[in-house]
Amino acid sequence: MWLCFICSNSAWPAIESSHVVTPHLLSKVEHAAEFAPSVGWLGLMLLPLAFQFSDLHPTGRVLQMGIVFVIALLLFTADWVGLRIACQRRRILHEGQANRWRFVLGLGFAVPLAAHLYLMPRIPLLAILQEPATSESAMTMLRLEAGKLMHVPSFVMYVFNWALVVFAPVYVVASWLTGHKRAAVTGLLLACAYAAATWAKLPIVLLVLTCLFAGCVVPGHWRRKLCTGAIGLVLAAILILAAMFAAGSLQHLKGAGNHAQEGVLQDMRKDDPRRALTYGDNFRFESATPEDGGSHLTDLLEYVVYRGWLTPSDVSNRWYQFFTYAHKAPIGLRSLLRSHDEAGSAEQAPSRQVGLWAYRARFPHRYWDNVNAYASFDADAFARGGVVGVFIATMLFLVLRIVSAWLLTSHPVGQAAYAVLLCGLAILLPVASTQAILGANGLFLIPVMLCLIRWQSARRPKSHRFDT
Repeated sequence: MWLCFICSNSAWPAIESSHVVTPHLLSKVEHAAEFAPSVGWLGLMLLPLAFQFSDLHPTGRVLQMGIVFVIALLLFTADWVGLRIACQRRRILHEGQANRWRFVLGLGFAVPLAAHLYLMPRIPLLAILQEPATSESAMTMLRLEAGKLMHVPSFVMYVFNWALVVFAPVYVVASWLTGHKRAAVTGLLLACAYAAATWAKLPIVLLVLTCLFAGCVVPGHWRRKLCTGAIGLVLAAILILAAMFAAGSLQHLKGAGNHAQEGVLQDMRKDDPRRALTYGDNFRFESATPEDGGSHLTDLLEYVVYRGWLTPSDVSNRWYQFFTYAHKAPIGLRSLLRSHDEAGSAEQAPSRQVGLWAYRARFPHRYWDNVNAYASFDADAFARGGVVGVFIATMLFLVLRIVSAWLLTSHPVGQAAYAVLLCGLAILLPVASTQAILGANGLFLIPVMLCLIRWQSARRPKSHRFDT
């Protein structure tokens, strides 16, 4: 937060006396949310990668660490620029044409929701409630049938994702800011029910976190308290992780490697990077034979640490290994422009190739032939264009981040959209590719909204414009 001190010394624009804030420390905390993308990258990619670094195979790990570290510095710089812009932004909201925007956003959410539920062959949540003893593999198939395996164009599936990732949270936050609290609560409940119906974990987590995070971004008397609480949660998570590792909570996973080296690993070459077992690999081996005696709370914490903290860097590392050891040349952008033949590995998506190579081959009891190992944006960019590809993708997100901060006005819909962008970048950069973040999850819609809002402001008479 020391960077906020630098920004706080710059001249603030004149604002009404009723909105003057206490200078110095308290005013700096209000803009802590501007650093969400860099903090997300640091916490979900750089730190877990550094923690697992000694367990990773030498193939590709130094290159990955260097790239991840440079991206962290660049994201931090972009967030600092966003902070400087935020420090000069007025701390008041003007509704402008918010009701028209709310109507459009509501349609953008409600229509895809109804269409998706109608087109699903089976609604996963209802099927599981009817058969509580559904196996994990059957649950996975239900999710696939309601998602990737649906017989609809890819663009239609994108719209379903946009409804939950972009339209729903922007509608909820904008409705709350403009005083339509019943509409906001109703929209949030419908969105949560829709996310639960698809039985997908990431969308509902992203939805709830985005709505909560928005309070740390939009102006208001509660923003400072929410930012302080968010900082406290981040520090608490760090302390919990430190306590778990200091107590050796995950050390028992290392014992799984004794039997993990048997079977499929024996047929691999000695220099095969898949022979190096990470915490995540050992967790997968151990979970094949559940042990008795562990508390449910401990099991839950271990799963959250494994799935939410260790896995993103682990999976991305397998991409760097695969496209350094098994496939040594970048594949280019051709795989984005054609449909993939499931029968031929040469025509398969890189996520499928890595999934089969790194996970299906070693964990046949956990993964099917249709496994996809989705990785961070840098790993996907490295597979397609090497280091140059990573540089281009990183620059794209830096421009997106800074331009969106510059386009932001005091319109409540713009404020809500900007909050969605910051939260989306914080969570999605470590777990999704560039095309998935901007296309499938629809974050490209945010700067489009901000441009339209600013254009509307320019067209209105000067006396009726909202402040920028």
